[in-house]
Amino acid sequence: MDLETEDLGNDCRVVRLQGRLDAPGVERLESKFNAAVAAGGHHALIDLSRIDFVASLGLRMFIMAVRAVVRKGKQIVFFGAQPAVRQVLEHSAFEKIAPLAEDLEAARALVS
Repeated sequence: MDLETEDLGNDCRVVRLQGRLDAPGVERLESKFNAAVAAGGHHALIDLSRIDFVASLGLRMFIMAVRAVVRKGKQIVFFGAQPAVRQVLEHSAFEKIAPLAEDLEAARALVS
């Protein structure tokens, strides 16, 4: 698992994830992910384009991040999910919790 961040200005931060969000992946990444997403009081755009698997622990990690960002009055958008990952998110009704966008441009458009 790997994580990179990029501040885009306009109070937006992109968090790019890579790897598998299975139990070992979440264990290695969760605290770093939470710090990148929830710290600083900015909108979070989560790039899932390099994630090839999401288990229930990964979904829980995402839900906790959504709650943390929303508590700070900011927005969080997930984008770029591969078909298999998007299917998991859709089957779990994740879009009721946070928006899913096709790409970074669409994600930025949802944050205003």
